Amino acid sequence: MIGLYVQHDTLRAVDIDRKSNGYVLNAAAEQPVHLPVSDRLRQFTDDEAHEYLHNFSASLQALLSVKGFSSKEIAIAIDVRNAFIHTVPFDGDFSSENIKRLIEWELHHYFPDIASDAFLFDTYNPGFNPAKDLSPKFIYTAVLRPYIHVLQRGVRSAGMKLLSINVDQFAIEKILKLATMGKKQERLNAVCFRTNDILYCSLLWNHRLVRYREYLLNNVYSPDKRLEMFLASLIGPKKNIEQRIYYHPFDTTITKSAETNTGWKFDRFKPFDNLQLTRKAKRNIPDSIIAQEGYAPAISVALNDK
Repeated sequence: MIGLYVQHDTLRAVDIDRKSNGYVLNAAAEQPVHLPVSDRLRQFTDDEAHEYLHNFSASLQALLSVKGFSSKEIAIAIDVRNAFIHTVPFDGDFSSENIKRLIEWELHHYFPDIASDAFLFDTYNPGFNPAKDLSPKFIYTAVLRPYIHVLQRGVRSAGMKLLSINVDQFAIEKILKLATMGKKQERLNAVCFRTNDILYCSLLWNHRLVRYREYLLNNVYSPDKRLEMFLASLIGPKKNIEQRIYYHPFDTTITKSAETNTGWKFDRFKPFDNLQLTRKAKRNIPDSIIAQEGYAPAISVALNDK
C-alpha cells in the first residue's frame, strides 16, 4: 500500500506491506510539486486544472520511480488547509438527505460565490465525547471537486488504484494507534497542526475523533494560550487517562508552559518507529526529526486498510 501526503509544494510517499510480524517499509521519498495554494479555497480555470494535473502527474511518476515502490494501491492525505472543516449542531437526524441539505446550506453561507455542488464532503460523527456535550454535533470536511479530480486523474494516469482521500489532521490517528498497540490504558490525544497564523486542533478519544477547532494566532493569543483554551474546554473525568499533545511542527518554546498550565504531556510523531525498514528505505529516510514527522500523514493513510 502506498501512502501519499499531498501539499501544495511537496509530495511525500511511502510503500508499506503488512507481514505476519508487523509492517514493512519498502520505500520513502519526497518530490516537489506545484498545486493550488493551501488555505485559499477557490475554483480554478480549465487551463489551471490542466497545469495542476500535469505537475501532479509528473511529480507522482517521479516518486513512484524510486526503488522500492511496487504497490498498485494508493491512499492520499491532503493538507488540512485545502479543506473547509466545520462542527455543526443539528437535530440528530443522520439521514443522508438531511445531512446533505444542512451541509449545502452551510457551504452556501460561507462560500456564497461558489455553488454548493462544487464541493465534495465527508462527515464524522463524534459519538462518545468525554467533554459531555449535550447537543448533538457532527464534523464535516468539504473539498472542491476540481482539486479532488486533479488527484484522481493523476493517480489513474500512473496506473494506480485510489482507495481513499482523507485530511492529514484526521488521518493521523492510525500511527498513534499503532504506537500504543497492546496498551490498555484509555487515552486522550490532542493533535495540533500550526501553519503560519492558524492552529488546527483535533481531539482523539481512544484514537477516535471527537472534537475539532481552528484558532487564529496573533499578538494576544499565542500558540500556547490557544492550546490551553482548547484543552480547558474539555470537561469530564480525566483520572487515570493518558493525555498527550502532538504538536506539529514541534515547538520547544511552548512545551514547558503548556505542560505546566494544562497537565498534559507533549510528544512527537515518530512515524518510522513501529515499522520494519528495508535497507533501501532506511537509506532514504531523512535524518532530521522534523523532516521525519512530515511523513506521518503518508504513513498513517498507508495503514488505512490494515
